[in-house]
Amino acid sequence: DNTLLYEHNSGTNPSLKSSENLNVATGKVYQIAEVERLSASKLSLGTGTTIHAAGTNILSFGTGVAERLRISDDGINVVGIATFASSIDANSNLDVAGISTFQGLIDANGLIEATAGENKIPSLYANYSNLPNAGSYHGMFAHVHATQKGYFAHGGAWYELVNRKLDGTVGTGTDSYNVGIITATQGDIGNGGLDVDGHTELDNLGVSGITTFSDQVIIGGGASRSVGWENLLQIESTNATPHSVSITANRANAFGNDINFAKSRGSSLGSNTIVQDNDELGQIAFRGADGTDINTLGAVIVARVDGTPASNDIPGSFEFYTGGYNKRLIIDSNGNLVPGTDSKYDIGTNATRFHTIFTDQLNVAGVSTFTGAIDANGNLDVDGTTDLDTTNVVGTLTVTGDIAADNVTINGNTVSTSSGNLTIDSNGGTTTIADNAVISGNLTVNGTTTTINSTTVAIDDKNFQVATGAADDTAANGAGFTVDSGDGDKTFNFEATGDNWGASENLNLASGKVY
Repeated sequence: DNTLLYEHNSGTNPSLKSSENLNVATGKVYQIAEVERLSASKLSLGTGTTIHAAGTNILSFGTGVAERLRISDDGINVVGIATFASSIDANSNLDVAGISTFQGLIDANGLIEATAGENKIPSLYANYSNLPNAGSYHGMFAHVHATQKGYFAHGGAWYELVNRKLDGTVGTGTDSYNVGIITATQGDIGNGGLDVDGHTELDNLGVSGITTFSDQVIIGGGASRSVGWENLLQIESTNATPHSVSITANRANAFGNDINFAKSRGSSLGSNTIVQDNDELGQIAFRGADGTDINTLGAVIVARVDGTPASNDIPGSFEFYTGGYNKRLIIDSNGNLVPGTDSKYDIGTNATRFHTIFTDQLNVAGVSTFTGAIDANGNLDVDGTTDLDTTNVVGTLTVTGDIAADNVTINGNTVSTSSGNLTIDSNGGTTTIADNAVISGNLTVNGTTTTINSTTVAIDDKNFQVATGAADDTAANGAGFTVDSGDGDKTFNFEATGDNWGASENLNLASGKVY
């Protein structure tokens, strides 16, 4: 029999019981208390939840009026927020369109894939020691709160990531980073240092503090080369400008720039071990390429210790070398200008001369040759022999020693001639001997008049002669002497006629004397 019966069930869950299928017409549904509970594609459970077929092979679960879960041939699709009290074991893909919140751990033994977006997976550890084994979590990124740094697991070790703080600081100032090429629009090295082990090319470098280089610095490119030897600073270029080195001081005072060369006998940085006499304080060497290398010296300037150094006292000299390493000139610690080799070098040449040399004293040990005039406005003190062809002295000429002019020698108070006659010629003027004159030899006067202004004339000879050289009496006629008087001359002369002595005045014989 086909039956549709009401079962009271003692008042517990009373219901209708059919012995056959219930076939509801198309478009009709099952209702409970006039509320749809079951249709051909949807089941309403009466608590705001539904189960219905959303399409072919698609089962949908919903709450309220919204779909929450969909099961299809492609898998399980959760719409909105899904909360699972226990584990989810997904043997295939787990596709979540909304936000998934996991209160516990997610143990993903496979891959977790996501599309590009604002994914948030924080990895925070209180201390560095709390980080898991890097070998077990290869490729993991983690942040350690205590160090304020990020770390990356690789090869069984945790590596610190370069951190940029909110103030723009990268690192702690004591960190060391080994990187390849750094490309930056601007670099500011603070109180720390810049350690570059490889090749560094900088277009512009501005340094406001101290820069320390522990090895070579090459400006202009190229490899280190020996210029005498390899140098800590090398500047080499092929361009016309800019080139060389310039130092400019912009100061509102009298001070300019300095180039300091310093030397100590210490073997450590910062040493002040005292130098010794003859130590080289520094040198400037000028070299040129000779077709083989660029080591050959052309000229050198050396600063050298010239004496015994002491605290705050370093006696120094300059040495100048030319033609290679040949010492030509020295300016010693006393300011003396000394040749590098005794009696070898000239000042000027025949073709190129100095115009004027100003000096207080000129001490010449050898022969001095003056092709022009010597104008000595002061004293000329000559200790040796001086040969002068023509000398014009304005002032006093003081000579210590002999003066030799051709055959004439002046030695002390004596003027002598080695040969020939000594002639004093006043060129038509008067030669005056201011004090007494002693003639050791004969005195010959060739003039026409001999004037003696002495009041007393003493003649040691017993006889004095006039008309010397007269050929006969006629030639000697008139010889004698004349007394010059304003009342008329008084004469006593030889008279050739009669061979007489003629007197212009009376002869007065003393008493007792006779003719």
